[in-house]
Amino acid sequence: MIVYNNKKQTKKEKHKQLGDFLTRNPRNPNTPKPVTHRVKPVEKSTSKEAEVLSNVISLLKRLNVFYIRRSVGLFFTAWGQHVSVGCAGEGDIETFLPNGIYCYLECKSGKGGVLSVDQIRFKEKIERLGGKYFSVCSAKEAYDYLMPYLPTDPLFEGCYD
Repeated sequence: MIVYNNKKQTKKEKHKQLGDFLTRNPRNPNTPKPVTHRVKPVEKSTSKEAEVLSNVISLLKRLNVFYIRRSVGLFFTAWGQHVSVGCAGEGDIETFLPNGIYCYLECKSGKGGVLSVDQIRFKEKIERLGGKYFSVCSAKEAYDYLMPYLPTDPLFEGCYD
């Protein structure tokens, strides 16, 4: 356990420095935090985030798009050692599209959701590097975002419908 200034640190305090390092803008470290905004769903729905995630994964399987389910969090081993998994702000699903573009999909509940500051910063970094980061509230919305990046060669005709 790390103790600074004779005060026990919370999990949030322990990982704040690492999170700040990963999400800072290297060109201007004094960049203010981005403002969060509500994500608007395509259509009104009461789907929970887990349902949206499951539907999007089913869509990716149907479209034959390679994906990795990403999880971010902190857990403790049986010996009390903490293990950090993922990167703050990372999307729920990481995909590699056929044309070489990598893409993150952040699933939100069907009513819409709010991107956290870490998610906005991660999105900005990914887009600066040429990738895509989409916040989706339904499988239909994910389909609409992904279709322009999938092959249109006649050989693939009908594969993505």
